[in-house]
Amino acid sequence: MLTGAEHVRSYRHHTCAIANRQVVCWGEGDHGEIGNDDRANHFMPDAAVHLVSAPTRIAVGGQHGCALADGGLQCWGQNFSGQLGDGSFDLQAEPVPAAIAGRGQVVDLVAGAEHTCALLDGGRVSCWGLGGRGQLGDGASEPLGRVAPALTCP
Repeated sequence: MLTGAEHVRSYRHHTCAIANRQVVCWGEGDHGEIGNDDRANHFMPDAAVHLVSAPTRIAVGGQHGCALADGGLQCWGQNFSGQLGDGSFDLQAEPVPAAIAGRGQVVDLVAGAEHTCALLDGGRVSCWGLGGRGQLGDGASEPLGRVAPALTCP
């Protein structure tokens, strides 16, 4: 049983919560969406994501998750569209830093099926991942993913 939860997000087949100063995820883990490097399904909230510092916000997408912590924005899971923002299309079963440095301070985040967006200080938004239906807000509709965050809204 999970206690001390402060923030919870769910999408499709997995759920993550901030509880007791850590991110805990459960559900499908085949694509690294649990974030603890074991790529197994977890039927109880017993898998802590390997973050470097205490999280303040989380977002959960189709098969990925992200957490905002003192150490910056970190994402994990499926990455076939660049939705982790780490500059690659490689699956990451443990958190990796999103390449958002220099764009501003992240204050909130949200994830879709295959993309992620961060709200930056000053009201700017930066998105990355699959943008084939315009979900990145950059005016492009290519089906290929963007592997690094770009400023999409001033």
